[in-house]
Amino acid sequence: MENIFIKLSGFAYATAGPKWDFPYSDTHELIRAQYEHYGPRRMCWGSDYPVVRFYMTYRQALEAFRTYCDFIPATEHAWILGNTLQQLLAVAGSER
Repeated sequence: MENIFIKLSGFAYATAGPKWDFPYSDTHELIRAQYEHYGPRRMCWGSDYPVVRFYMTYRQALEAFRTYCDFIPATEHAWILGNTLQQLLAVAGSER
């Protein structure tokens, strides 16, 4: 399971409610379960750009994670927002 990583994006696609119902509160338990199982070092945020523009702004896509997933400590945001992917790409690059 250590080679499984989660991309955290597409809140509008996971909601049972209307796709424009920001901040997609009904998706937070799914995200919480993934966070608790995989941890921040195996999660990567993605904007889902350009498709995200159909349902929310880029800023809202980021805020859906930063502000409304308040069960994830701010100290771990850096991992999800970039460090995890940076580390993953460094490992992949070293294998070439």
